[in-house]
Amino acid sequence: MAQRLRIFGLLTAVVLGLHACVGRGLEQRMDELRNEAKVPARMNVVYMQTIQVSAPPPAVATPPAPTPPPPSRPAPRTAPPTPAVAASAPESAPEPIPELAPETVAEPTPPTETAPTDSAPSPEAVPPTEPAASAVATPSFDWPTSTRVRYRMGGQYNGELHGTAQVEWLRSGDRYQVFMDVSAKPLFERRMRSEGLITPEGLAPQRYDQETKQILVFGKGRQSMLFDADGVTLANGQRAATLPGVQDTASQFVQLTYLFRRQPELLRPGTQIEMPLALPGHVNRWIFEVMQPEIIYTPMGPIETFHLKPRRAVTKANDLKAEIWFAPTLQYLPVRIRIVLDENTFLDLLISEAPQGGQVQ
Repeated sequence: MAQRLRIFGLLTAVVLGLHACVGRGLEQRMDELRNEAKVPARMNVVYMQTIQVSAPPPAVATPPAPTPPPPSRPAPRTAPPTPAVAASAPESAPEPIPELAPETVAEPTPPTETAPTDSAPSPEAVPPTEPAASAVATPSFDWPTSTRVRYRMGGQYNGELHGTAQVEWLRSGDRYQVFMDVSAKPLFERRMRSEGLITPEGLAPQRYDQETKQILVFGKGRQSMLFDADGVTLANGQRAATLPGVQDTASQFVQLTYLFRRQPELLRPGTQIEMPLALPGHVNRWIFEVMQPEIIYTPMGPIETFHLKPRRAVTKANDLKAEIWFAPTLQYLPVRIRIVLDENTFLDLLISEAPQGGQVQ
């Protein structure tokens, strides 16, 4: 009996030792995660202008209107091949065409095939072929240098919450920074930061950090994630497979604004937009469904918005869902963000003043 107790005690000691080693190894990996990619300094920005409510910006910068090479060289006899070229363009490059449509006439595409004899529509039938190829090669969308949106925050957790929030977008060359700060003192304060590259497909995060103070149910402490071509290092040090177009908690708002600036036709009720999200504990596919347009009453007056409601492919405990209202007349910026844990725990952010635009120094 005594021999068995000694063996049992020895095995227990070994198991505890292994657990301690694993714990130290994981803690060491977490320290490496925090330090191996030092957080770059915050870009310096000077805000110089106020962004006012106006007509939605064009989806793509206006291309050169005349395109002389195709129509000028051929003789009038070669007119029949011209509609054939215009008709084949949507099959070879279907995506850029919706981006160009809002810049000219609301419904120019259908008449192009039925009006080859009319001299007026013919110049419009040519640009979809030429700019389509150039838009694929080098997108003419120009990212703003910097933008700041401030919000008044309400919410609920064992009673009403009140506070402030803001989202900042900073850009220098092909690098970006997104900062999202939420504060409801003295209950909690959270700072989120996304850092990475600007690509033709949008944002490519390289590092995400969040720091939470005096938190109740939303988590606490500092968490970081690193992104690379092979995967994502999560906040607990574990590796997860990456997904094309993956975003983080802060960059998702800017990425969606980019998509709507490039493809405003996505903002139709019933449209579903898939976006992979890397949260501190896992990487998962999220679906945003476009709901019916809504009027949001703000300090700048009533603003028409499109409401995006999220759902996730796989349910995870303690995931925060962000419902977002985007305003086409305010450069597709989010004017309301509702962050929900459950029906009794949520934050509701409403734009509190006109957004600011600036320049990185």
